[in-house]
Amino acid sequence: MPDSPDPGPAPATGDDAAPVRPSQAGSPAEAGPAPGPAPGPAFGVGKAKSAGPRHDPSAPITDADRQATADHLRAACGDGRLTLDEFSERVGSAWAAQTVEELAQAGAGIVPPRVGIQRSSSTIVNILGDGRRLGRWRMPRRTVIVNLLGDWTLDLRGALMDEDAVTDGVLDILYISLIGDLTISVPDGMEVDMSGLVVLGDRHLELAMVSERPGTPRLRLRLAGLIGDVRVSSGSLTGR
Repeated sequence: MPDSPDPGPAPATGDDAAPVRPSQAGSPAEAGPAPGPAPGPAFGVGKAKSAGPRHDPSAPITDADRQATADHLRAACGDGRLTLDEFSERVGSAWAAQTVEELAQAGAGIVPPRVGIQRSSSTIVNILGDGRRLGRWRMPRRTVIVNLLGDWTLDLRGALMDEDAVTDGVLDILYISLIGDLTISVPDGMEVDMSGLVVLGDRHLELAMVSERPGTPRLRLRLAGLIGDVRVSSGSLTGR
């Protein structure tokens, strides 16, 4: 029996009836983009943003950083927020600092002016009695002491300096005395220039063997005395 002819493909029904165009088959628009790796962030996008400049406590510092802290301390000393001893110690630490943390410690904890400050006039006359300036007291840029039959004690470590003394970098004291001793205590690292004449009296200058601390004012002491000793020493050597 002869073979029947091939009836061909079955007719499409429903949605399958729409003819498929050759141009649409495998079209990129229909098939979508070719699979590939997931797109990553653009260069520099998606990275953690810095919250500000880094403050690494161990980061090194420059002389400009040290100078800025020294200027801050100098201003605080001129405002009466630091005594001469505190200023001398802090400014020495500032210039010796090697890291951000050490420099920050040198300028931290400065408080407003405190009460109980004894203000000293620029000219002091003392007759038949002793004079003292201890603790926290205001020391002018220039001081003249006229003394007759009395001893004087000045402790500059707790002194609060006038702004002029900080700006000029020098404290001047003129001491004129007839029968009386003068004792002055200064912070470690403070330079002292002592000159003048004392008749029938000894002069002693005993300073600690430490380097001069930049920014600390220099004491310039001028003497004119008859019968009396003069002693100037660093605080660490006095034991007080």
